Amino acid sequence: MLVNPEKARDVFAGLFTNKQELMNKLKFTSFAIALTLFFFTANESSAQTKQQVRFAKGATSAEVRGKIINGKTVSYLVGARAGQTISVKVTDGGKNSDVVFEVIAPDGNRLGGGDRMYDKWSGKLRKSGDYVLWVSTLETQNTDFKLRVSIR
Repeated sequence: MLVNPEKARDVFAGLFTNKQELMNKLKFTSFAIALTLFFFTANESSAQTKQQVRFAKGATSAEVRGKIINGKTVSYLVGARAGQTISVKVTDGGKNSDVVFEVIAPDGNRLGGGDRMYDKWSGKLRKSGDYVLWVSTLETQNTDFKLRVSIR
């Protein structure tokens, strides 16, 4: 949804000292929302089918092997409970060692702070549910990779 600056000006006119200040704030806010939506949908829409990480009976860790094709993000689901700790590490980042990942909580928030990509990360989980690992590369278009995923 785009903000209609004329309508917003009438509603919020008393909050700003002049019309130009209001217009600048509205333009910046609209741009920030559009940019956020672009990055969220770009990651989600470019991802291949999500695969479930499977742990052997009694195991707390699993090795995940995958392939990035044409630069498309690969997604994995990891079921976990609140209070558990997840650890993820790229154990083979391909020929150029540029495989990275993000951990996305069940509520859609990125873990680890901001828009950072990691080659290893560990953190205590606050929510129960399926966590998503978005695996991608920094530059390489096609590469094999391995991850070690642990839940304790």
